[in-house]
This record gives sequence, structure tokens and C-alpha cells, in this order.
Amino acid sequence: MKLIRLTIHNMASIGDAIIDFSAKPLADSEVFLISGKTGAGKSTILDCICLALFASAPRFRNTRINGAASDNSANEQINVNDPRQILRRNTGEGFTLLEFRGNNDVNYIARWSVQRARKKINGKLQKKNWTLENTDKKITLTKDAEIQQEIAAAIGLDFNQFCRTVMLAQGEFTRFLNSNDSDKSEILSKITGTDIYSRIGIRIFERFKAEESTLNTLKIKTDGITLLSDEEINEKNLELSAISNANSTLQKRIRIESELLDCRKQKYTTEREISLLTVKIHKLETEVKSLIVTRDMIAAENTAVEGELTALEAELEKYDNATALLEDAPRLIGNAESILKLRKETETEKNSIILGNKKLEETIFPLKKAALQEITVLSDRIGNTDDAIKKLTSDLLSMDLAGLRKQKEQLISRRIEFQNLAIMIQNYRECVKKHEISKKELQDKKDDLNTTVENKERIKVPLEIAEKKLALYSEAYDKLFASSEKILGSIRGALNEGDTCPVCRQIITKALPSEDDIKSIIGEHKENLDKAAAERNSIRDEIAGLDAKIKSLADYINTLENKLKKDSSVTDSRQKADSKCKELGIDGTEKVTDALIERKVSETIAMIDRTDKTLRAGEKVENEIHSRNKSLKALWEEYQKKKDSLNKIEIDIQNIKTQETVSRNRINKNCKTADDMAIQIIAEIEGSRYVDFFKQDISVFIERLKYDHGSYSELLKRIVNLRNTMCIRKNDLENLDRIITSIKIKLQGLSEDSISVTVKQGDIHKYATDLLMTISSTTQQIDDAKARLGAITAEYARLLSAAGYDDAIPDDIEANILKLEQQIRDNDIKYGAVNSLLKSNSEQSKKLDSLIKEYEEQNKVLEKWKILYEIFGDSEGKKFRKIAQSYILAELIDAANHYMKNLSDRYRLRIEPGTFVILVEDSWQGYTLRSASTISGGESFLVSLSLALALSDIGSDFSVDILFIDEGFGSLSGDALQMAVSTLRLLHSRSGRKVGIISHVDELRERIPTQINVIREGESTQSMITIS
Repeated sequence: MKLIRLTIHNMASIGDAIIDFSAKPLADSEVFLISGKTGAGKSTILDCICLALFASAPRFRNTRINGAASDNSANEQINVNDPRQILRRNTGEGFTLLEFRGNNDVNYIARWSVQRARKKINGKLQKKNWTLENTDKKITLTKDAEIQQEIAAAIGLDFNQFCRTVMLAQGEFTRFLNSNDSDKSEILSKITGTDIYSRIGIRIFERFKAEESTLNTLKIKTDGITLLSDEEINEKNLELSAISNANSTLQKRIRIESELLDCRKQKYTTEREISLLTVKIHKLETEVKSLIVTRDMIAAENTAVEGELTALEAELEKYDNATALLEDAPRLIGNAESILKLRKETETEKNSIILGNKKLEETIFPLKKAALQEITVLSDRIGNTDDAIKKLTSDLLSMDLAGLRKQKEQLISRRIEFQNLAIMIQNYRECVKKHEISKKELQDKKDDLNTTVENKERIKVPLEIAEKKLALYSEAYDKLFASSEKILGSIRGALNEGDTCPVCRQIITKALPSEDDIKSIIGEHKENLDKAAAERNSIRDEIAGLDAKIKSLADYINTLENKLKKDSSVTDSRQKADSKCKELGIDGTEKVTDALIERKVSETIAMIDRTDKTLRAGEKVENEIHSRNKSLKALWEEYQKKKDSLNKIEIDIQNIKTQETVSRNRINKNCKTADDMAIQIIAEIEGSRYVDFFKQDISVFIERLKYDHGSYSELLKRIVNLRNTMCIRKNDLENLDRIITSIKIKLQGLSEDSISVTVKQGDIHKYATDLLMTISSTTQQIDDAKARLGAITAEYARLLSAAGYDDAIPDDIEANILKLEQQIRDNDIKYGAVNSLLKSNSEQSKKLDSLIKEYEEQNKVLEKWKILYEIFGDSEGKKFRKIAQSYILAELIDAANHYMKNLSDRYRLRIEPGTFVILVEDSWQGYTLRSASTISGGESFLVSLSLALALSDIGSDFSVDILFIDEGFGSLSGDALQMAVSTLRLLHSRSGRKVGIISHVDELRERIPTQINVIREGESTQSMITIS
């Protein structure tokens, strides 16, 4: 995956920014620095990349805080892990837009945005808007599921994998080195995604506990079953037998009395049935008379039909000469129509041959000629293209692109060194400027201190005056208050106008003041006292403030003086600049000017551009070769398509010729068949009037023969129908006569009275038959009912005797039956309870056997799960996770050692198999092993960096072209820092991945010229981004 451009608008502390990774200087840099003060928004850049790709960011996904916080802008609650709160405060909308090219070679634009209602700064936060545009196909996805699926196809990484392999988290591996086994396991799970083993371990634990619970449940069920003893079972069986015997006696009595009741009901029912059947017979006699009248009418109609049949038979005699021909007309008509059809098919086949030949001449043959010409042209083009590719390949080899690329890298390194020198000199100048500013600030603070001391001295005199004034007011108030309370209060009541005042010895000429007047005078003195106290306190507060300011200024001046004494930044930066000048062959820092460096950089850039020009020419040749190969492939594909098209044309030609042969064979066959059939038809109709019709026009012959055959057939049909009608009516009359005779026998004494009502002739035979059957059935029912009545009367007498009754049934017999039935029901309830108890005992016995067997099977299952549980299972999944992570950690340590070779030749990492104990092998101490937690901060960072780079290689199959490292480079300095930066440059040459370092360390700014600067001015809440 290749990052192209990131656009940010109102995200966290960043207002508006565009970072173009495809443009210079980022495009030409192996390593670049993302720098800025703490809190300026450096990590926000990574959050914006993640939001655009995954609609989430590490700062929200990794938080362990639950709950919600107040959204001050809209007075609503928002979850602390909700990415929408990244919207910059006091703004109505914000978005992040990432342009990138996926590992599937497709260009995309991913956009994540959020806004408040109506884009007002105090509006309610709306739902996030997340889209992914395929710019190659101009397709935009808006559904989260579709975007996630497309991102997975484009990048090959999910959110966690992306963060592990592209963004190396701040301090993660340093914490990992110094953590205990439990913490190491948790961190490994987070950065390597091994939490699946925890879930498996937990599932094993849960399955074991579930199987164990099932076994315990079976044990409880088995223990809870209680069975009857053999003696109890025998007692219950005897009780069932006694109940059965009692019920048999009761049922016998009920049966006798119930039969007696039924017999009485049957006697009444049979007598009523005989009465109803007699009435029915009288009604049937009327229907019989109507049937006789209808029979006479049918006889008269049959005589008329005989006359019509005689007339039609006379007309049929006209066709005696052509009878055989007309009867065979359908076959002759079919053969004639077949002749017409064959002749039509022959014409169709002839037209088909003409069209096929026309198509060959006008279409297919020209297509074949054109295809042959195109194949010849394509063959020539393929040969020319292949020759051109061979020549271009030879020219490319002579250019030595690998050597040119190496030369370019060396020139770029030299340009970077000059840029580093410029940064160092600028840093030196800034240090001098800062030093001068600090000296000026020190002098300003000293002047401020002197002024403050003078101000304090000036307000000492006003303080003494205020103190004296307060003392006078206080003394006067105390005396006045005492006098009013102790003296005046006691004698005021005894003095009147004209008396002598005991205090002043004057004559009282008017009434003494009241108590309220005296209190008012005291209040005025108290007010004056309070004002004097406030004035004195104000001056004291002012002096206290000046004292505090004097102390603060003195402390600050002391701090500044110590800082200036200890500050060696000017000397250090000068030494670094001098050292770099010496490396580059420049005499002294003072002689280096911006113009000199600019000239050196320009010269180097000119050399890079010349090399670039040659490289671009070579790359142009490479692209030309690629393009020619692509064209050659396309030509071969086109050549093959034309060959396939030519083969298809040849097949079409062959098909048309084959079809022509088939058509000619069909024509010959159809002509012969039609001629033979015509000869046969003429032979059969020879001597009839139809021969001329056939010879003139077969269609006319068919129409004439069809018409005559229809007329003849209709006449025959009418004659046959009349004959059938006569036959049917004759049979009907004979059947009616037989039925009427049978009815008269059944109804002896039928009167001879005639009636005018007739019967509908729709199906008179069925009507007569049904009537005969009804009469027979009714008379038989009367006979049967009379016979049953005799038998029922005899049975009734017998049952009366058997029940012990004399001549009639008692009135309470039904109540007695109900009472007997209730006794049986009561016995059945007892029987059912006992029988249910025995049945339940039998079922419980079978259930107990089944439970014992199930318990034994469950115990075997539990033993199997117990083995897995003891090895891998626990409630938190730690066992299996620790086993898996120990092996993963060993592979990670081995990969990290490859990077440690470049970072330090002193240390190698070791691990005890099956544990999380990480050791360091120190080559300076005789290859002794010691804990990784004992190494220094800078060395600890190198170890952490090697682990982080090893982990990033895990996702190399689906890599991103930039690796972001958010680690503590502040623990490194000097050669160690240079070695770390060089190793990261080496990562680019090995895997093609660039490295972006997030740090505020000043020394990195000197060593890495390409920088993304996140700048926040003063107390502003908005940061801006510059690229240099």
C-alpha cells in the first residue's frame, strides 16, 4: 500500500493541513520527522490515517475507560471511546481524507467526516459519514460492510494488524521489557494478536466445567430416584384385582337394566316406523299412475320416428356408386395433403440452397479474405515489436541503472549533510540568540526588582499614618461605647430638664437624647473605625504583594543566573557545527554563510538532477520495454482471436456446403415420394368424377372430396342416430312394461283411475327403476319392521323377568343406572391411581438403568476433557495463551537480533524456551547473560526498537510504504542516535519502506532534515502543519 496524500480539517488540535507523501521533500526521504511540542497534535496525523481507513483510531480503540462524558458544545453524553469526539472544539464540521494506492494496484480516496447539527458549533453531534471511492472505476462505496470488505482487499490488513505493523506505539516495547510475565502476556496479546489462544483456553475450561456439571447433574438425578419394594408391588396388584371384580358385578347389573331401557325404546320406534312406511306407500301409488301415462306418450313418439327414418334411407340410396370412395375419403385427403406438403418443403429447400450460396459469395468469402489479410499484418507487427524490444533491452543494459541509482543515493546523502549543516548553523545562531535573550531578560528582572523595592519603601509612611489614625479611632470608640453602656444607661432615667449633669456640671435645658439617638452616635464612630481599619489593611496587603513579588523576582533571577552559568548550548552547537564543517571540508563555522550552503546544495541538486535525467531516460526505456511487451502481448492475443475467427469462418463454409448436400437429398426424396403417392391416388379414383379435379388442382380435389364426404357422413350419422333412438325407445318401452308389471304385483289392489300428470322423460328408465326399487324397499321395510316388532316384544318380556320386574319398568331405573356407573367411576379412579403408581415405578426403574449408563458414558467424556483442561484450560485462558506466546516471542526475539546487529554490536537478546524471561547477552562482559530490565535507558530503547521493527516485518506481505514510530528517541544521543537513524535508513533500502519518526527531540531535528512540523502558537487551540 502506498500513501499519497492526507488532508485534515478540524481534527483534534489541527485546523487545516495537507500532507503530500508523493511530493518532495517527503517523496525523496528515507526517514522523515514528525516534530512538535507535547500536545501539539503529532499523533493526530496517525489517528486521521486510521479514521479514513478503518473509521477508528488507536487512542479510542485502546482506551480502558468505560462510560460517557459530557459534550460541552451540545449538552449531551458521548462515549469516551467514540471517535466523533476528535472533532476540534468550537467547530461545526471536520473530516480526514486519505488518498492511497492499494496492494491491488487500485487508487482510492477514503474519507471520514463528522459534523454537528446544521454545522453549528453548539449543535448535536451527527452520525459519522464514511466513504471509499475507487478512482479508477469511479465507484463510491457508502456502506460500512462494503467499505471494510474493500479495504481488506486493498490493504490485506485489519485495524489491529495495521496498527501493529505500520504504527509502532509509544513506549509499548519498553514497558514490555520491564513487565512481569502476566503483563508480558497481556502486551503480547495486544501487539501480536494471540488472544485467540486465550479464547480457546477459556472454551476448554468452559467445556470441562459444562461436562463436569452434566456429570454432577446425572449423579443428582440418579440419587433422587426411589423405587417400590417387591412386597409393595404385590399388595398393589391384589388391590387392582379386587377393584376389577367389583366393577364386573356392577357392569353386569348396568348392562341388564340398560338393555331393558333400550328394548322399550326400540319397541316404540318400530311401531312408529311401520306407521310412516304405510303413509309412504300411498304416495308412491300416485307416482306409478303418472309413469303409466308417460309410457303411452313415448309409444306414440316412437311411431313418428319410424316415418323419418324411412325417408332418410331413401335419400342414402343416391350414393350407391361412390360409397366406397367416400368412406375412404379421409385417407385420400391425407395423402393429397401430404403431396402438397412435400412439394412445399421441396421449394423451401431450394430457396435454402440459393440463400446459402448467396451468403457464401456476398458475406463469408469476403470475411475470410479480410481475416487472412489481418493475420498477415498482425504477424508482421509482432515480428517488428519483438525486434524493437530486443534493441531496447540492449540499450537499457548499457545504461547501468543500478550504478546510477547508487550514485543518486550518495548525492542525496551529501545534500542531506549540507542541509544538516544548515540546520546546525541555524541552531547555533538560535542558541546565541536565546542566550542574549536570557541575558536581557535577567537584566529586565533585576530592574523590575529594584523598582519593586523602591515602591515598597515609598508606602511605609502612608502605613504609619494609617496605623496612628486607626489607633485614635479605636480609643475613641472604646471610650464612647463603655460610657454609653455603663454610665449613661444607669442615670439617664433620673435626669430631667433643669437638673445639673453629674458629668459636665451644666444645667440640662432640654430633654436627654433617646437610646436610639445614642446608638446612632456610636454607629457613626464604629463606621469611622472600620474605614480606618480597611485603609490600614489595604496598605498592608499592598506591601505583602510587593514582598511576594520581590521574593519571586529574586528566586527567578537566581534561577536565570544559574541557568546562564550552566548553559553550554552555544558552545555545544558551535562544536557540532565546526565538526560538520570539517567533515564537509569547509574551514570554520564563521566562514559558512547561507549563500555558501545554498550554493553547495544547489551544486549537489544539479548533479542529482543530471543523474535523475539519465535515470529518467533509463526508466523511460524501461517503461517503453514494459509498454512494448504489453503491446506484444496484446498483438499475440489479437492474432489468436483472428485465427479463431478464421477457423470459425471455415467451419461456417463447411456447414453451408454440408447443408446444401442434405437439402438436395431431401429434394430428390420428396419429389419421388410425392410422385408415387399421386400415381396411387389416381389409380384409386380412376373412373370417378374426382379424377379431373385431382389432375387440374389437388387443392380443389381436397376441398370437393371433403365437402362430399361431409354430406355423406352427416346423412349416415342422422340415420344411425334415428336407428339408435328407435332401438333405445323400444328397449325403454319393453323395460317400462316389465317394471310397471312388477310394480302392479308389488302394489296389489292398485286402482285403475287415470290421471293427467306425466313424468319428465330425461331419464325415465332410471326414474321407473328407482320407483320400483323404492316401492320394493318400502314394502320390504314394512315386513321387516313387523317381524322386528314381534321379536322386540318377546325380548322385552324376557328382560322384565330377568330384571325382577313384573309388568313394567320402575320410574327410577335411570337414576339407579347412574348410581351404579358412579360407583364404577370411583373404582376406576382408585384403579388408575394404583396402576399409575405401578407404571411410574416401572418407568423409574428403566430411567434409573438409563441414567446409570448415561453417567458412565459422561464420565468417560469428562476424563477426555480433563486431560485438555489440565494442560491448556483455565477461566482466563492464560495457560494456552502463555504456551503459544512463548514460542511466538522466541521467533520475535530471533528476528529482533537481526536489527540489533545494526543498532549495537554489544548486545544480543536471548529467551528461555517456554517462558517470558528475556535476557541480554553482553559481549563486553564475556557474553554473560543478564535480565533485559538491567540495561540503561538508551540501550533499552535500542532493544525496544529492534523488537518493534521485527514485529513490523510480520505484515510485510501486506506492507504499507511508510512505517511510523512513536517511540522515546529522547533516551538516545550521539553515536547511538545516529546508529538508530542509519538503521531506519537501511530499512528503506532493504524493504523500500520509509520511516516517519514522531518525536520532539531537538537532536533528531539536526539529524533528519525532512520534517513535518506541527506548530501551536501561544495559547491557541489550533495547530498548523508545515513541511520542510
